[in-house]
Amino acid sequence: VTDYMVVFLNYGALRVFDGKKFHELTLNAGRHLISQQAVLFLDEKFLLLKIFINGKIDELENISIGDVQEMKAGFNSAAFITYNNRFNIFYNGMMTEAESYPPLEYQCGKDVIAWVDESTQMFKAFIGGKAFKLSEFKPKSFQVADSLVAYVGTDGDFNVITGKTTRKVETVEPRFYLAKDRMVVYELNGYFMAYVNGAKYELEGFIPS
Repeated sequence: VTDYMVVFLNYGALRVFDGKKFHELTLNAGRHLISQQAVLFLDEKFLLLKIFINGKIDELENISIGDVQEMKAGFNSAAFITYNNRFNIFYNGMMTEAESYPPLEYQCGKDVIAWVDESTQMFKAFIGGKAFKLSEFKPKSFQVADSLVAYVGTDGDFNVITGKTTRKVETVEPRFYLAKDRMVVYELNGYFMAYVNGAKYELEGFIPS
């Protein structure tokens, strides 16, 4: 159950109720992932990788030649690695081959997919339908949320990207951080902090339990 739909299996059949009507996605479901607005699934009957989003089913990949190696679903997006190692992104009804080889790691959020290029170690993102190079170097860590990427660079700087804007939020690495919706909360020298809408806020002078 998500905020937008109920997804359930019934003897192999994968079904969705979106609050208005029932949708039968497949009679023979394989692996499947559920996010807030999307269901990414393998249709074992027709040997296809498909996605259900906004009441519509799109076919992403023919798996009769080889199975999908890995797949992830974001709020309204998806990314997967094909049998021949291609890294593909699906967003807003369009498929994009992001790389011809698998990324070192990747995450899917709302309107954003971020990954580390295995060949160059560059940090990249697909935001609002466009590809961006975020950093020349692999980040120490990163998280994605709603049109937002938060990451710690190799120099320890803590950065947040919203849309096309990159903000160096802190020059020291936080002990922890969490990106959720359009907000990032984090620790700074024992203080509990938040970053939202381009501004920083001190929430508490200690880290709450």
